[in-house]
Amino acid sequence: YTLSQLQTLGVRNDDISSVQVNSGYEILLYQHDNFGGTVVTKSANDDCLVNDNFNDQASSIVVRATGNTN
Repeated sequence: YTLSQLQTLGVRNDDISSVQVNSGYEILLYQHDNFGGTVVTKSANDDCLVNDNFNDQASSIVVRATGNTN
């Protein structure tokens, strides 16, 4: 999801502080729009992204099946 796609879904820029990840999937959180900048990968639920120094910093997201490199 790019920033504009997230905003269409009601997610504000730099406003993600936790994630829920279904089994078999992983989430890549990118610091900048269009999948740029620092990336944090999560393969399990995380109720506070502060520990990753990534709280309220995601501007684009990829959700993919675990093991998928695309």
